[in-house]
Amino acid sequence: FGFFEVPGGYDEPRATAEREMFIYVLGGRLQATSGARAKTVGSGDIVYVPRGSAYRLQVQSPYARYVLVCSTPYLENRIDSMSPEEAEQARLHIKPN
Repeated sequence: FGFFEVPGGYDEPRATAEREMFIYVLGGRLQATSGARAKTVGSGDIVYVPRGSAYRLQVQSPYARYVLVCSTPYLENRIDSMSPEEAEQARLHIKPN
């Protein structure tokens, strides 16, 4: 988990996500690229970056605030090693907040 407050004009270099990531925009506007998709996002928007995908963030407003949440190696290994039955059981027990 990370909290970021970045100035206008910030242009994060293109990178590849080692882990699955979610970027939740708290304020400002970002030009967000995830894989082949690019979109301008603002407050309340979420950007999903799958593991192994290229991503890039560019600030399109005087500032931008966002939080970035990424998975852990343990969680990804656990999910990747689930049998189809375990995966279905996990989906059945997901409870929304």
